[in-house]
Amino acid sequence: MARGRRAPRKSDPEPEPDTPQNENCYIIPFNTSHASREDAAAVLPGHPSAEWDVDGGPAARLEACAAALKKCLDRMQNVLAQLRAKTVDDIHGFVTTDRRTANPLMPALETPAAVISGSDPGLVMNIMDDLCERLEEDDSNNVVHLHASDCSNIAGTLKALIGSLVKNSDESAIRGGASSDLSVLCAWLQSQNQSQEDGTVRVVVLFHDVEMFEPTVLGELFGICSLYAANIPFVFCLGTSARADFLRACLPRAALTALHIRKFAMAQTSTAVFETLIRKLYFDPEFSPDVMLGPAAFELLLDDTNRFNASIEFLRSTLRLVHMHHFAEPVTSFCLDELLGQTDRAHAERLLEHGESIGFRERLLAALDVPPTPNSIVSGAALLDSVVSARANFAEKTMGLRIAFNLLETLQKFLREHQFRAAELRYGFGHLVQLCLEGTLDETAKELCTLVLKLSAEQLQALLKLLYAELRKLPPQNGSAEQQLRTRILQEKESVGETTSIDDVRQAADGVSRLLHEYFSERLVKLHELPLCNAWYTGHTTCSPELLNANPRASTLASLTFPYAVAPPGEEREPQQQEQMSDTSVLFKRYLDSGKLINIHDWYRAFAFNLHKGERRVPADTDADEDDEDEDSDGPSSPKRRKRGSRASKSPSKSPKKRKKDASVAKWTEEDPAEWEAETKARFLRSYHELEYLGFIRHTRRKVEHVQRTVFDVPLDDEDDEQL
Repeated sequence: MARGRRAPRKSDPEPEPDTPQNENCYIIPFNTSHASREDAAAVLPGHPSAEWDVDGGPAARLEACAAALKKCLDRMQNVLAQLRAKTVDDIHGFVTTDRRTANPLMPALETPAAVISGSDPGLVMNIMDDLCERLEEDDSNNVVHLHASDCSNIAGTLKALIGSLVKNSDESAIRGGASSDLSVLCAWLQSQNQSQEDGTVRVVVLFHDVEMFEPTVLGELFGICSLYAANIPFVFCLGTSARADFLRACLPRAALTALHIRKFAMAQTSTAVFETLIRKLYFDPEFSPDVMLGPAAFELLLDDTNRFNASIEFLRSTLRLVHMHHFAEPVTSFCLDELLGQTDRAHAERLLEHGESIGFRERLLAALDVPPTPNSIVSGAALLDSVVSARANFAEKTMGLRIAFNLLETLQKFLREHQFRAAELRYGFGHLVQLCLEGTLDETAKELCTLVLKLSAEQLQALLKLLYAELRKLPPQNGSAEQQLRTRILQEKESVGETTSIDDVRQAADGVSRLLHEYFSERLVKLHELPLCNAWYTGHTTCSPELLNANPRASTLASLTFPYAVAPPGEEREPQQQEQMSDTSVLFKRYLDSGKLINIHDWYRAFAFNLHKGERRVPADTDADEDDEDEDSDGPSSPKRRKRGSRASKSPSKSPKKRKKDASVAKWTEEDPAEWEAETKARFLRSYHELEYLGFIRHTRRKVEHVQRTVFDVPLDDEDDEQL
């Protein structure tokens, strides 16, 4: 790293800007002479080409993605806040309980300690944050935050505890006391009690990630605080992602006897929290997301949650990736509105009618399921009208799908409670959601409706009452299928109450079964068959699982060994053409040819030889760049390792263009060898430090001029090259 320079003086001579000896560091600019428009317009594999997009489409989709994702995450935060509310209320009541009257049956005064546990660290942190906000609303609560990084020993812990409270005190006697003496905190607390009318000032200490603290430090802290429990009303809140009995396993008995421990945790398990979030986000009739989840994305969420990670942060990150991958489709510009990022509809119509938008129009017509050249949909206004109709149709179908899913789940729960046996009754929430998003839930609904025929009069009456109560929760919609179903259910309920014979009960059950089957057949639609569903439905494609559970080691090795298999996209190149490889890849090639110990000087010489042999440095004023573009692939490839005892192969014959470029490079290096040497060293050091940062080399104490390899099992076969 270059050292910082002092400010230049007027008496200092002005340095020569182009002389390497007067510079402390060298900045090697990226060579853009070979860049082409095809490289700039290249896109990642699997994404639509730019020719299918509309002018300003990426910016419009980016804004739509941000708005849709914000709506989804805000809803998620509100649901989590509702789930945490009961737990936060219980903890707040425990913390704020007045304990000034000592229990005469207790031999000593205990310090209350609330242990907040949970398998999800993010959820525990959110509970601690909500509790802190509730406590800070009352001036009688003095909140202190302690982290393991600030509490490596007992002196530092006491300093952090006392200093965070008395640092803003106006009394010099308090601020001048010892930073680790709790007597200072007693004096400060007395001054605070005088300002409070009821004298109920308490000190609430929040321990974040208590499992990261040293047990000896915690034991000593609790023991010292117990000595001042009569004068300082401490309340400890310990957040942990470990088991709730963590403190009993690591703290000594003397420290535990000084605490009044009470455990708090969310009533819902991690799986129940996941199901609640999916239900409230995508199957709640009171909320309509801008992007509906598809079966592939939900399967990815469900599998990774059940097998690997059930944290809230994982769900949030996965939803971000799903939204970003979804908005790579050009037609998602219509996700929020039909303006295509324009100020008004007139500009959007002209943009669609523009000649450069022909590819986007063809893609839009295909998504709308319209013939390629319809006479009725030619103008931009007609296209936008079709988009508006498709959006309204999709919103109506998804709303009906949510309501039907909830009614079907209610029917399944009722039949399961009444001891009916069927394979469909064993389906869990995840399986039902998967079938619903795939569009195959109607078969399950048909089997459940068949079981309605076996209900007795009392059971049928209870089922109709339950379904009617669910439909009453919905907002009134005149003429909707739900309104008609509610009216029919009310009629069937009255008729069932008047039946007495078995035949009448069977006839009523048959009518209810047919009614429910007709409703489910109408509402349980296949979303992927709706017009322009790609704009609001993620479908059967989702982001790659490698984005969530990546393999950095294999990706790094493959990128360094065969760089043009992954970058840049959109252009076919020879993977073994070293004159077009990056400096780090060239240095890594020589790294693979070495043994366990690498001599840095020999490594540099091999690197410099490859730079010179590959003609990687050409003057800007020559036409070598143009010759390089026209040159075929019959040039010399990078050297391969020779078998022991074999002779070196003869150098290949060179074309006239190759000999011309060799002569220009030799002439350039002879004219200015110092600058060539300085740039070679700078490029070697940069690549060397990149490999060191990636962990491929490490220094050894035995030989200063050598470094040690850390990676040996690297594929070098041509078969691996073809796979990459």
